Amino acid sequence: MANEAKDLKQWVFEALELGFRCIGDGDRTPFYLLIADDARHLVDLTSPDSTMSEAFLEGGRALIRQYARSGQYYVLVWDGYLTMQGKKEDAVFAEAGESDAPSGLLFAQRYKQAKSGKLSKIGKPAIAAEVPHLWKRVVTKTGKTVTKKQSPRTKPKSKPKKPAS
Repeated sequence: MANEAKDLKQWVFEALELGFRCIGDGDRTPFYLLIADDARHLVDLTSPDSTMSEAFLEGGRALIRQYARSGQYYVLVWDGYLTMQGKKEDAVFAEAGESDAPSGLLFAQRYKQAKSGKLSKIGKPAIAAEVPHLWKRVVTKTGKTVTKKQSPRTKPKSKPKKPAS
């Protein structure tokens, strides 16, 4: 299990790096990565009207939930704002989970944008919060593993950015 957690953390950092590079190139489209049935999936979440909201991210979570029976890892990545000690900062977020973990984790990589438009990271990625796992699994008395449906979040942990008009 410790090796799996290390693999998840490494995968999250790679996803955050990809998100950071995409944002730096002007692409603020959220995406998810997951491993299911021993295959890697990378899916951009696009909106017809380019809007970004918590409801839109919840749609991405619903897509990830479809892999609950066969998934090993998932990471949902988006650009948003992180508020710490009353200070609002730009950040790339990665909501992640592995198949048998009791909860998911929300990671954040803070960044700042220079007047030139170039982005630079602030510090290292950090765990911002523990979040509900999208693939909650339960082992029955007979030893069978079943997937338990997760209810949607009641309150967002971060604020996604809205595209510039």
